[in-house]
Amino acid sequence: MPQGGPHAFRNDSDAPREEYFEQVSQLVRTSEEERAAFFDRHDSYFVE
Repeated sequence: MPQGGPHAFRNDSDAPREEYFEQVSQLVRTSEEERAAFFDRHDSYFVE
């Protein structure tokens, strides 16, 4: 995806999205604290 190109994710915070997509599949091998830090770093919040 070229920078500034169309996509389905809103990024008001300018958080690094490329790293998110490159590393999100590795979260299954991390602790709860590491996952929380990853989501905080990438400005990702889940609501129930």
